[in-house]
Parts: sequence; C-alpha cells; structure tokens
Amino acid sequence: MAELITRKENAVGWVIFSNPAKFNAVSHDMWMALPKAIAAFDADPEVRLIAITGDGDKAFHFRRRHFAVREGARQRRSAGNL
Repeated sequence: MAELITRKENAVGWVIFSNPAKFNAVSHDMWMALPKAIAAFDADPEVRLIAITGDGDKAFHFRRRHFAVREGARQRRSAGNL
C-alpha cells in the first residue's frame, strides 16, 4: 500500500514516501498529500528542516512517477477533462 508518512524527530520533519512494491514511486494520492504535510511542518516553529526520503533501503524513485502524474494531467487537459 502506497502512503505518505510524516514524523518529527527533534528539529527535523520527515516526509517518507512508502511504496516499497514500486521502489517508493510516488502515487497520485501521495503527491496530493505532500503540500499538506509540508505546510504542517512549516507551521511548526520547532521544525528547522524538512527531509524527504523513501521508505526502507532499496530505492527512492521520485522523478519518473512525478512526471507520469504530470503527463496524465496534460493528457486530461488536452482531452478537455480538466
């Protein structure tokens, strides 16, 4: 199951993309949850750094999935679905 995990350790706000079955590729739901997670850390005066990583030690594959989400939006826009 793909999910966005957040946690705070001292002055670090951690955003963790957890989708191990797909090498932590970012799903659409994870991407949409990201601004809220960052805003919550931004509003916390104790957080001095926001770190973004993937779950586990296998991989953190961000770019390909990110562009796939953007490309899907472009295709829907071109088809008049947005």
